[in-house]
Amino acid sequence: MEMQLTGGEAPSAQKESVTVFRKLWVVAALCIFVYPLGIYLLWRKKIFRGSPNNIRELSVKGKWLVTMIATFLVAARLLTLGGNTGDPALITLVSGGTLKSCPDHTVGEMAASFMGSPQWEAGKGKDGTEFVNINSSILMGGKNVDASLQFIVNKQESSFSYRALEINGVPQINLVAMGLMQKMCEAAKHR
Repeated sequence: MEMQLTGGEAPSAQKESVTVFRKLWVVAALCIFVYPLGIYLLWRKKIFRGSPNNIRELSVKGKWLVTMIATFLVAARLLTLGGNTGDPALITLVSGGTLKSCPDHTVGEMAASFMGSPQWEAGKGKDGTEFVNINSSILMGGKNVDASLQFIVNKQESSFSYRALEINGVPQINLVAMGLMQKMCEAAKHR
């Protein structure tokens, strides 16, 4: 099954792709254990200003201000964890491209219509092949399952092609993937 980009070229600002390596549980553990410890120490201990010889305790208002700013920064980072990772040019090429089997809707529209909150990842395999993954929870057979749809990207030709589909980490045959992409197209048409 060949899928080609239509309606434009990939953005010219491209950076080198890296293999995607995400350990969300590490970030979550740090936020759950380390962040509260830091806030606790802020409220209980003195803050060093300048050098260790010049100790100044923050006022209650100052502690609240630091707490609110730190909380905002942690929350903003946690909200962006589910976003796109990897080379944005590769993600744009696939999400803005169309499939021959669904030329009226972009892959991004199809994913958003069917998957709800897809997470896009771009990377480069050990063999140098560049890819884009779309990860999301979908309803299959009346149950929520984790789906990962992978496309191989050819930047020189501004094209991409289907490579693999995994459901709950189990590779699927091409027939299942074609059925999923057909359902995604139908969802985009009815949106």
